[in-house]
Amino acid sequence: MGATRAIREMLRIACIFIVAALPVLASIDGQSEPRFQNAVALWLEGEDQAASEQLRELAYEGNTAAQIFLGRIAAQPYSYNLYSELSRQEARELTRAQGPSYGRFGTSWLDIASETEPLAKAFRDATKTESMVEAVPVLLEYGEAGELLDTLNRAYSQDLNDMETLLNSHVWPTEISAFTTWLDWDLEFRRSADEFSQTEFTAQELREFFDTAPAFDPANDEFWIVVGPDPMDVFEDEVARNEAARRYSTIEAFSPIHAWCKSICGATPEEYGSCTMAINVVATSKGPFSTFFGPVQSLLDSERYTTSSRFSEDMMSLARSSAYPPDLLERLDGCLFQHTHGPK
Repeated sequence: MGATRAIREMLRIACIFIVAALPVLASIDGQSEPRFQNAVALWLEGEDQAASEQLRELAYEGNTAAQIFLGRIAAQPYSYNLYSELSRQEARELTRAQGPSYGRFGTSWLDIASETEPLAKAFRDATKTESMVEAVPVLLEYGEAGELLDTLNRAYSQDLNDMETLLNSHVWPTEISAFTTWLDWDLEFRRSADEFSQTEFTAQELREFFDTAPAFDPANDEFWIVVGPDPMDVFEDEVARNEAARRYSTIEAFSPIHAWCKSICGATPEEYGSCTMAINVVATSKGPFSTFFGPVQSLLDSERYTTSSRFSEDMMSLARSSAYPPDLLERLDGCLFQHTHGPK
C-alpha cells in the first residue's frame, strides 16, 4: 500500500490535541505508593533530577510503576532538563539500570518492567512492525491514547499490510477520533485510486475521478487537527497564516494549548490562535504530537499534565527543537518566538 509523498508529509505533521482522560481498566503495581506519587509531583514541577532519583530508588526496589515512568521520561522531549543539567553519563545513571548484568550503557527500565508488566511490554512491542498489532489491545485496556496514536502512525508510515484490518478491528478512543477519521478517508481514497489505476482512462475520466473521489474537507475540524496547513503556505502567505490562526482559535481540541498561549501571548482569539497555529506547525514537524498526552496516561492523567508547569516547559522545549530555523517561527508568531528563544 504505497503512500504518496504528499500524504506522508501530511501525516508527518499530524497533530492530535485532546485532553479528556480515558477510563483506566487496569492498574500497575506500585502506582499507589506515596513515594511514587511524590516523585511524579516533583517531575510535574520540573524537578527532573530529584524526581529521577526517587524513581530510580523505587525502580531498584522493584516498583513497576516507577520503572515504567522512568523508562518513558528518559526519552525526549521529557528529558531535556536532565540533559541540560547533567552530563550524558550522569543522566544515564539516573534513568537506566546500572550494573554488570545491564551492559556498558545500562538497560532501560522499560525493558526490565516488560518482563512482568503487560503495559511495559506493549510500549516496547508497539515500536516494532512485527508486534505492533499485538500491542494495541493492551494499550486500549490501559487507556494509552498517546501511544495508540503513535502506533497507528507507525503502522501507516510503514505500509502495514493489514492496516485496514487493524483500524476496523477495534473501537478507538475519542481522543484520537480525528486521526482515525482521517485514516478512514485516506484508505478509502487509495483503494479507489488503486481500482481506477487498473483501467485505461482518458484525461476527462481522470478529472471526473478526482472530482468524485472521497474528499477530506478542509472546512472540517479534523483537517486542521490531523493535516493542518502546509508549512510553506503559512510561512510565505499572510492571508493563509491569518486564516490558519483563526481556525486554530476555534477548535476545542486545542484548549490546553489555548490556555498556555493565553498565558504568554494574550487572551484575544487572534493572539492565542496565532500562537496555537505556530506551535502546531513547527513543533510537530518531527511527527505526531503524542507527547500532548503525557508519558504514561495510566499513571498520570492527561489533564493533570497539561495544567502543570511542566507542560509549559515541554511546549517550549518542542518549539526550540523544531526542525525549522528559528526565524521561521518568528515569522509565524513573534510572541511565541520571544517566549521560547528570547529577544534577539
